[in-house]
Amino acid sequence: MITKRQKEVLDFISDYQRRKGYAPSLEEIKKHFKLASVSTAHFHVSKLRDLGLLSKEENKPRSIDVVGRETMVRIPLLGMISAGQPIEAIENKETIAVPKNKIPSSSEIYALRVIGDSMIDENINDGDIILVKHQNVAENGQKVVALIDNQEATLKKYYREKGHIRLQPANKRIEPIIIEKDVPIAIQGVVLDVIPETESAFPQALFSDKFIPAKKKRVAGGVATSDLVVSAHSGTNDKVFPEILKLHVPVRSTIADVTYGKGIFWKEVPKERYKLLATDLKTGVDCKNLPYRDRTIDCVVLDPPYMEGLFRRDNGHLAGNGTYRAFRSTYSNGATTNSGPKYHDAVLDLYFKAGKEAARVLKKDGILIVKCQDEVSANRQRLTHVELINEYAKFGFYCKDLFVVVRQNKPAVSRIKKQVHARKNHSYFLVFQVSR
Repeated sequence: MITKRQKEVLDFISDYQRRKGYAPSLEEIKKHFKLASVSTAHFHVSKLRDLGLLSKEENKPRSIDVVGRETMVRIPLLGMISAGQPIEAIENKETIAVPKNKIPSSSEIYALRVIGDSMIDENINDGDIILVKHQNVAENGQKVVALIDNQEATLKKYYREKGHIRLQPANKRIEPIIIEKDVPIAIQGVVLDVIPETESAFPQALFSDKFIPAKKKRVAGGVATSDLVVSAHSGTNDKVFPEILKLHVPVRSTIADVTYGKGIFWKEVPKERYKLLATDLKTGVDCKNLPYRDRTIDCVVLDPPYMEGLFRRDNGHLAGNGTYRAFRSTYSNGATTNSGPKYHDAVLDLYFKAGKEAARVLKKDGILIVKCQDEVSANRQRLTHVELINEYAKFGFYCKDLFVVVRQNKPAVSRIKKQVHARKNHSYFLVFQVSR
């Protein structure tokens, strides 16, 4: 018959071994239970051994073992993997202990915690831990960890098909990911086994030397590098825009460019990388009244005219003639503005209404990329980018990033009497995210 104290000692030894990978010493047992002496700890251990619940080699430190306990081995827990839309893998330097019989010999094995529900029909649920065999090839139908375009990691079933690779979720509600042949994809491992969240999040860390919560805490990691996207650029929009997409918009997202014009932003973006919905006034679509259902778009791009001259009450005063004719044909219907705000405030009015409409069509955590430029209006500095950040906060946006683009050529004017303001030769890309 085991006493209550002996049960407590047995549980302590078992939990200690799971957490540390080795047995506690008699001194540690004494200290944990605040016993009078080591001999009292030895008495409890001897009783448990006599009952057949513990084994212990004489005169050998830390030789206590729980009878029937599985042999455990430690493997790296590298972070999180998406079983949903691709996300960046978060690399941690942590290990977990798993039963040795789950690990094949002579194999490099690591673990990842699953985020998302795209593999639920394979009994892989949000919060579970997967054991992965590191290898760079896979057979059709295997569950793999795949790195897409050197940016995003995802967990899916792998199928190589004619002209492309299909990453198939195990959830009827979620569409497969199709990887065209010119998009890089790397297999980083094949799933061997799954540890359910109910076990991996067990109190006192059944499989870890740390408690692993269902939602993984951030752990510093990564590598030193100078290969970074920076905020200030001397160049053109078509060079900067792909860098913004790379940093903030996942591959295969649906992007509505609602002021597309001649598509200057997209010159350097591979067509197959995103699903582009290109519209503007010339296509019959007003950025203030988009033809999309609520919360259906991943990203909206907005680049209306900065020129207050497109919003004049006299047709003879309208800007957009000569070399600027493309602005009028793309962003203006050529009609005069007979009501509403004037001058710079008319420009802001367009930005504000278009931003509110973007908030309507964007999905949860959707991205809005806005191009703008500060200007001098009525002899006053109008910091457009600040005005937009403040107003868009009312629509549920927060400003996630900002890029400054400086013109390479020097601006000029046709005539000037006296310069009183610095000539603006920079503009901004603002990146907003819906915070709802």
